[in-house]
Amino acid sequence: MFCPETSQMYSSQSQVIFDFGKLDKMMEGHYRPGHFSGVALVVSKLLHIVSPDRAYFGQKDYQQFKIIEKLVTDLKFDVSLQCMPIKREPDGLAMSSRNARLARDQRNKAPVFYQSLGQAKSLLRQGNSMKDVRTLIVKKFESIRDVKLEYLELVDTANLTPIENVSDTAILLIAGYVGEIRLIDNLLMTDAD
Repeated sequence: MFCPETSQMYSSQSQVIFDFGKLDKMMEGHYRPGHFSGVALVVSKLLHIVSPDRAYFGQKDYQQFKIIEKLVTDLKFDVSLQCMPIKREPDGLAMSSRNARLARDQRNKAPVFYQSLGQAKSLLRQGNSMKDVRTLIVKKFESIRDVKLEYLELVDTANLTPIENVSDTAILLIAGYVGEIRLIDNLLMTDAD
């Protein structure tokens, strides 16, 4: 097991900053500036020290996976990346350590993220525009007390470019809050209903 002390990994304040262009400025990057630079630093240290053959990252943090994929490509890390499917609770909520911080009434509201992804997917498949779908989901969130939507986006899985039309290379991403707890989720347009 690789389990270093914090002082071993961070003996001084790092001056290294990663910039992934548009990839780290949208969605999560917009709401959490600098977050992906920190992720890239941590992951690059891990890959450099451990030199794994394979590394597994969860689809739930899809934008983060794409950032790491770009990091691995640009820095020529000799590792095969695998994006692992989201594990869900019976009511659809994406499993996360953050879920344990939700109060009971908040936990009961949290599935709105997954439900909204399913609703958006269905509406898009029926020919509705992403603009109209987003408007409907925003209204849905506004009708639920203590729940806030930050974004709902339909993007290309390859480069996270926002798109308006449904394709087999599209993914819906959503983020927001239930109380003070920030939740993210996503749904591939090719996922089974």
